[in-house]
Amino acid sequence: AEPHSWNGSLSKPAEKILIYHRVQSGMSLVSETLAQWTEFCSIHTSHPLSFTVFVPLLQKISNAIQEGLVTEEEKMLFWKAVVALLPSCLSGIRNIQVLAASKKTISEPSIILRLLTLLQELQPPKDVILFPVPINNRLPLEKSPNNYDIRTAVVKTATQGAEEWFSKITESYDVNDFGNEDDKLKGLIHVVVMVTVSLQKAIDLHDVIFQQYFDFPYADTLYKLYYDKFSEMIEPTVTSIWKSMSPLKFKDSTEDGIYDNDPLALGSDLFELYTSLQKFYSDLNRLGHIKCEDDMDLTSLNKFHHWFHKGISHWLCISQYKAMCGIQKAVQMDKIVPDYTDTKYSSSAYDMLQLFDQIKVFWNHLAWPNPKAYKEYAEKIIYDICECLSFYTDQICHKVQEMYAGDTVSGEEIQAWCLAVTNMDYVQQPVQIIVSEFGLDEITAVDRIKGSSSESGRQTVKVAIDNTIETARKKICEAAVQKMMPSTTQILMEAVKHLDSEEKIGMLMNHLCCNLYTLHSHLNTSNFSCLLEIIWKNLYSKLNEVFKINLKVGRLEQSFFKKFHNILHNLAELFKQFNERLDLSDLTDLEQLVQVHEMDTWELVHQYRLEQLSEQKAMQTSSHGLLTVRMMFLEATLMIEILNARNLQPISSKGSCYPYVKIYLLPESKFPVVVQQKTKTEKKTVFPIFEETFVIPLNSVQLNIENAMVMFMVKEKVFRRNRCLGETLISFHDIPKYNSTTRFEHLEQMHLKLNAPTKLDSGAFVVLEHYHEALAREFIKSRKLKKCKNRDPNNSHPLTVDVWMSI
Repeated sequence: AEPHSWNGSLSKPAEKILIYHRVQSGMSLVSETLAQWTEFCSIHTSHPLSFTVFVPLLQKISNAIQEGLVTEEEKMLFWKAVVALLPSCLSGIRNIQVLAASKKTISEPSIILRLLTLLQELQPPKDVILFPVPINNRLPLEKSPNNYDIRTAVVKTATQGAEEWFSKITESYDVNDFGNEDDKLKGLIHVVVMVTVSLQKAIDLHDVIFQQYFDFPYADTLYKLYYDKFSEMIEPTVTSIWKSMSPLKFKDSTEDGIYDNDPLALGSDLFELYTSLQKFYSDLNRLGHIKCEDDMDLTSLNKFHHWFHKGISHWLCISQYKAMCGIQKAVQMDKIVPDYTDTKYSSSAYDMLQLFDQIKVFWNHLAWPNPKAYKEYAEKIIYDICECLSFYTDQICHKVQEMYAGDTVSGEEIQAWCLAVTNMDYVQQPVQIIVSEFGLDEITAVDRIKGSSSESGRQTVKVAIDNTIETARKKICEAAVQKMMPSTTQILMEAVKHLDSEEKIGMLMNHLCCNLYTLHSHLNTSNFSCLLEIIWKNLYSKLNEVFKINLKVGRLEQSFFKKFHNILHNLAELFKQFNERLDLSDLTDLEQLVQVHEMDTWELVHQYRLEQLSEQKAMQTSSHGLLTVRMMFLEATLMIEILNARNLQPISSKGSCYPYVKIYLLPESKFPVVVQQKTKTEKKTVFPIFEETFVIPLNSVQLNIENAMVMFMVKEKVFRRNRCLGETLISFHDIPKYNSTTRFEHLEQMHLKLNAPTKLDSGAFVVLEHYHEALAREFIKSRKLKKCKNRDPNNSHPLTVDVWMSI
């Protein structure tokens, strides 16, 4: 029979012979059992039998001893056989680790332990040494004058057998060799994996048996042993490598990354070692089997985490480096066409998802247990993802520009840009899922317990992702528009150059309409709106530039401005057709400037007055005083009562003046037959009291003139010259109409703020400066003269009367 295979069964002839000898000799059943025990133990020393042979024999002998059926001489024979059998039993226990590591399972450990348990229950005679020194030399037991009991022998044999097995596997992988770091790391990885597998089998197959028969925490003992061994062996190696490693940075021009100490390979090996230790320390602990006697906290930051803490930044760099290399390769292989007929994404978008999945796998394997550091690393990896998105944006833009290098923009190129934009939509959702799957919710809960507010931090991460994707999308849109604008600008310049040519203007509108329609058909609403807004801003910038160029060259015919205004209107209508919510507010300033150039001289003068009225209404206080009046429309008659003025600012250094008020109806060209009215002149005062009433008859047409207003100008008469102290305006719409319940003298007084007519930077005024008509020249001259006269009253060098006379 093969070693360890014979279980005590005999052939029928052999059974007959044994029965015959038993009858002839007259042996008792106890004597027969002792004879079998003694003989089988003797044979077992040279040819191992199955341990199943010994258990039933031992049970019978144990019962016989307890019942007093065994003589002292027979007991001695029994225990001598036990002494011969014990080394084989302990050898089987010692080899459990070897068999487990070699992917075999020993079928007899429970039988051996059961056998040893039965022996332990029996008390050997005092002169019987269970483990004599010669036998001890054949077992991994310490030499000691003290006699071991069976339990102690089992515990020491199991522990020393594990140590012996650990030493053999470390020697086989040369992990103690201080030569090549890469080979040493690979050897350590193999050792950790083998130890983890062996320990797992110890938990699954043997731990319960050891605890049942000997109350021995077998798996916990092995765990503590390997824990200490790993600390002695791995920590110095890892610490040394981290100190010697250089940071890994991605460079677009690097050829597959060639470095002096190859941090990419070393970092990858270190991470594999980390994950192997993670499985050893964490996975076994999660099974709930390991409860070490030294009260090690296996659910928190373990010792091995401190070994790798300094290297996490390297791993994050490696993760980002691999992702960027993958992005570069994915974009290079991307043909910028839909990957499938029913999709709007190209191949690089799908590749990006796989790259982000790899980042997720890395993060799940990292599984850092410290909440504070976990959050820090999570934010770092989110930042790296943002950088990857930005890098992908640059790469995809460069790819499209490289594919379509010509000046003209074809429909295929527009579709390629649309694919580049929609790729960001495909990438966006998985990236947002990553933020959630990285466990930021768990970190929030922990931080809240500690009293800190992490909701803002979590919001910051989300905002960072959203902003990055939005920035990337806009960057692609801007690159697309920049490629489209040269041809559009050329057509626009031709249209402006030939404003009388409907063909040129039609070409511009058709060109824009075709491009916008192509974009609209290949983009969703959000992306199209983004592109439309950028196109409009660029187009508006060109229109503004073209208009100012024409102003500089003196092209000021009113027909030009009317036709240019018509182009602005048509373009605005076209863009509004594609998106009614498009913001065209920046067009207002340009339209107003164009409209100003379309006006006649009197319209420009009145436009200036309207701007002056708006400025007056916005004033909080007046530095030129107030004018108090009552006003009312009595059917077709305008009634005005000028009551007084206060806080006038005299130009003379004497501190007083000779003021009077003159009334103008504006625009003056619409009131040609209306006689201008004025008050009497008050002497030497800055608080004149006039109390004069004026009745101005008007016709129905004049009453309904658009934007009509009344202007009061406070003047001073000095040396036969009139000087303006201030003026104020009021619109016809702000003047109350007659009400039968209110008498004129009971109307509320109006306190109108006086201001100096010094606004010389309005659009209307700038245009008037280019006009050569007498009305324009006279108005410009009066404004500039009044600006000089109405200097800041706080000026320490006021103009003298002589200077005014020279002006």
